[in-house]
Amino acid sequence: MSIKKVLTISSLVLMISTLTACAPSRLPQQKTPIPISTRVPEQTSPAPTRPSVQTTSQPTPLPAFPAFPNRLALVIGNSAYAGINYLANPVNDAHDLAKVLTKLGFKVIHKDNLNRKQMKEAIRQFSKQLAHKQEVGLFYYSGHGIQHQGVNYLIPIGAKDSLKAEFDLPDETVTVDYVFRAMKTASNQVNLLILDACRNPPHFVKTLYKGEMIAPGLASQRIPSGSLIAYAAAPGAVASSGVGQRNSPYVKHLMERIQVPNLPITEALRQVRVNVIKETNRIQQPEYVSALNDPFSFNPQTEAARQTEQQRLAHQTEQAQREQQRLQAEQQRLARQTEQTQREQQRLRAEQQRLADQTEQTQREQQRLQRLRAKQQRLARQTEQQRYEETDTPGKVFRDRLRDGGVGPEMVWIAAGRFKMGNIQGGGDSDEKPVHWVSLNKFAMSKYEVTFAEYDKFAEATGRKKPSDHGWGRGNRPVIDVSWHDATAYAKWLSQQTGQQYRLPTEAEWEYAARAGTTTKYWWGNQIGSNKANCWNSVCGDSFKHTAPVGSFAPNPFGLYDTVGNVWEWTCSEYESKYTGKEQRCVKSAGRFAVRGASWGSKAWGARSAYRIWGSPANRSVRQGARLVRMP
Repeated sequence: MSIKKVLTISSLVLMISTLTACAPSRLPQQKTPIPISTRVPEQTSPAPTRPSVQTTSQPTPLPAFPAFPNRLALVIGNSAYAGINYLANPVNDAHDLAKVLTKLGFKVIHKDNLNRKQMKEAIRQFSKQLAHKQEVGLFYYSGHGIQHQGVNYLIPIGAKDSLKAEFDLPDETVTVDYVFRAMKTASNQVNLLILDACRNPPHFVKTLYKGEMIAPGLASQRIPSGSLIAYAAAPGAVASSGVGQRNSPYVKHLMERIQVPNLPITEALRQVRVNVIKETNRIQQPEYVSALNDPFSFNPQTEAARQTEQQRLAHQTEQAQREQQRLQAEQQRLARQTEQTQREQQRLRAEQQRLADQTEQTQREQQRLQRLRAKQQRLARQTEQQRYEETDTPGKVFRDRLRDGGVGPEMVWIAAGRFKMGNIQGGGDSDEKPVHWVSLNKFAMSKYEVTFAEYDKFAEATGRKKPSDHGWGRGNRPVIDVSWHDATAYAKWLSQQTGQQYRLPTEAEWEYAARAGTTTKYWWGNQIGSNKANCWNSVCGDSFKHTAPVGSFAPNPFGLYDTVGNVWEWTCSEYESKYTGKEQRCVKSAGRFAVRGASWGSKAWGARSAYRIWGSPANRSVRQGARLVRMP
């Protein structure tokens, strides 16, 4: 008689509080030991054994986990906090984790940079969808988070403007308990709550409490039966944001571990803890507390696959047993053989010895080849690392190799950053407004404006007509008389020659690189000065009547030459009479494209970093040239 076992699967809540958004300068400098209460011993799985003729044991059953095919996730990443601690990686971490969850069978709702109203609406919609036959619900948040009087708060975008007093905190943020309640009302089988929140309170929050000590990190969260909570760092500590990398150490290892087939969630978190402690030299120590009632794996092996593997192991055992029986029978037959059989055995032993000697020699040769391959791989990694250090570090100059054996233009890596765009000094033209913040990823930009020598090589290779130099000189002088179409075609050819992505810069990329971290009218100050750039002679005091050879004047702090004067430079952004966001994007066609940088005929007003003009894509001019960017 069979007995039906009724498993009541209570809410399974996975809360992984990952503190990836904090600046590394906030990490404690001393190394702290792992607390005994949370230390997880290192474990390794035994190596698989090959069946032999002596094997008679049955195969070990594989662990089984519920498949839970109906999975829904809400993933939120908040980075764009204005006027408070800038967070570099939450949006990256949320984006990459969303991709991994999709791969693992989750339907993912992905949101970035939400204010409080938007966060609550997203959570309500998430709860509503969970109630429609969803077996697993997962909530992930990355951004600023604080604790006060035992309550954990998630800080939305725009909180700095709305939080004016201590009593505003519950009304202007989103509590963790609110998320718990929203998920609980859905009554689904499994709930996972992942908090990726910075544990160092922003300065503006500290000022609300009039000298009261605001504890760093998140408070200990009570969890119901059937749940699990994990923290990226110990209470009262902060976590590395992974400066110089796309993801924080915790999220990087979390994404790796949850994809391992049939790995229990508690074992996955233990391995994440071990890896993060090792990578951060014990400075960051993740923790977790489990109250799970049922087994759970992010990547469970299907029942059909489990049975297939079980059958394969059983078949392998059966084959080993048959081979054992065959060998025993053969040994008995050989034992009954005559002297001739014994001589044959001696011959066979001699042959075996010869083969053994030959095998030993082969093994030595294989070991030598393995050492050689390892050395080659080590040298290849060293070469790749050297190439990265030489070409991928901000401020470093590099040149890509062309397919014909030549080299491309000199490029300079520009670090990712955030700057104010537009007429920040005031009193500028109307199209230089509104002044606004822009965040940019890393890219490389031409050290010099495109020269005649570089463009002529492209024209000769493609049969394109060479532009006239009007008798001013070619070679290393900036190319002139090129339209937007000409400059775009050159960038496309360069991409094909190098296998990299070259294009014209967006208007935002151009101004970010031209300013090079400055906020003055020109990168060197608020006065045009003398002999700083090639522009109108009576204004700039330079010795050139028309164009000057590239690099004739000092570079800006990013190492770029002639960002002021010489020739106007095309961008890939559509021009509008005021900033609306198009300055941050490339378009394939438009009636007017933004042109930046001034020329040899410009006066002081037109040479400012914020100054803008436009040109039609087919227009060519003796004052018009180009400069390219290259993506990582």
